[in-house]
Amino acid sequence: MTRKIRILHESFFGTAGSGKVIIRLVSPSVSEQGVIGNQAARAKKKIEAEQAKLLKQVKAVDADAKVLAQTQVVLNAVFVEVDAAALPELAKNRAVLSINPVGNYEMDLSETVPYIGAAAVQDTGVDGSGVKVAVLDSGTIEKLD
Repeated sequence: MTRKIRILHESFFGTAGSGKVIIRLVSPSVSEQGVIGNQAARAKKKIEAEQAKLLKQVKAVDADAKVLAQTQVVLNAVFVEVDAAALPELAKNRAVLSINPVGNYEMDLSETVPYIGAAAVQDTGVDGSGVKVAVLDSGTIEKLD
């Protein structure tokens, strides 16, 4: 069986200090496994156990590391804030596929609000305060006719 190559993003070389990273694990996510129902639930539990093991190592190499998020269904990954000095050691873990920086994005609602008709809702006094929304985007651009 051929192993995938583990990657530590080049932006981390020679850096210092704490930063937010996404650590993607080698084993496939629930959706990548193509399972549903009870099989999906078992697959998710297995991934959660793998992630817990990795997060123990994260804490061992950086006691101040903070877990920001974990995902098992769409992507098998953990998001952590960790000292850059710990990353080369984490990249050696056979369960790690890649370590990449978490990008900083600015919210820009100037186009989205009118497009989805939210201006009418905002006019009634509703502004979305306290509501959490996740937007999942495949990154695929399709030509519309």
